Amino acid sequence: MKVIDENTILATRGRKRARKALSEVHNRRKASIIEKIEEDAFSDVRMVAEYVPSILAAYQEEEDVFKPVPNYMNFQGDLRWAMRTVLVDWIIDVHYKLHLLPETLYLAVNLIDRFLSVRVVSIGKLQLVGVSGLLVASKYEEVASPSVETFVVLTDRSFTENDILRAEKYLLHCLEYRIGCPSPLNWLRRCTQNTVAETLAVVILDLTLLSEHFLKYSPSVTGAAVSYAARCLTQAPDNEVFHHYSPHSIQDLSECILAVKEYLAKPIVHVAVFKKHGASFTKTLDKLDLIKVPECPR
Repeated sequence: MKVIDENTILATRGRKRARKALSEVHNRRKASIIEKIEEDAFSDVRMVAEYVPSILAAYQEEEDVFKPVPNYMNFQGDLRWAMRTVLVDWIIDVHYKLHLLPETLYLAVNLIDRFLSVRVVSIGKLQLVGVSGLLVASKYEEVASPSVETFVVLTDRSFTENDILRAEKYLLHCLEYRIGCPSPLNWLRRCTQNTVAETLAVVILDLTLLSEHFLKYSPSVTGAAVSYAARCLTQAPDNEVFHHYSPHSIQDLSECILAVKEYLAKPIVHVAVFKKHGASFTKTLDKLDLIKVPECPR
């Protein structure tokens, strides 16, 4: 019969009590952090915090309805993905010059991609599609939308006011007037809950607009994946906050997180994002240690 030393028993019990105590402290800390976030949100009536979970749940149900065809360039005769990248870069630049809301940019790009998913466009009309998409998004999101004449000037008068208004009408007709799409910004802000990480996350999310590789991901996946990457890169504390608010598990986000990591590792040749966010971000992004974004189980 095996005799167990009394000291060993006491030591084992002590370790169990210590682990239990640490677990309780961790759970209390986690609860207190999330409670503080919720308390701050509920104290600001503009946040409509009591409705946020329901709103995001409704958005998530509609994501597929507003999702462009990921490979739409396959049936576009003259267009190439590189041309889309140039157009989106120009849209970002115009959006910055006009001091428009972040939501306007993401809605505009979504409208453009969805239109190109259902209609074949010539090279000469691609910028017109971009302008009409930004005009519709501005009217939908902004308190005061820029005038049509402003867009005429920004295109170097390549199109008339009548051209833009007709294109706007045609775009809305083709999309069946379905405008209010879910934005990845909704989930990025929800999941990040850290000022430093969110600042970087917004830059990264803007960069993903330039790449066609992110069209296949839903807004909730892209927003949460970029949030996770930014939190890792800035070594943001309180990862339990991300796990609490993320609509997807890390495993479900792994493919998109890896895509973000690989995209940031490549040179970014279009500079509108850096012009928008400031030259300092160019240096910041160059210094980021991408190894800090861990590989996720797939």
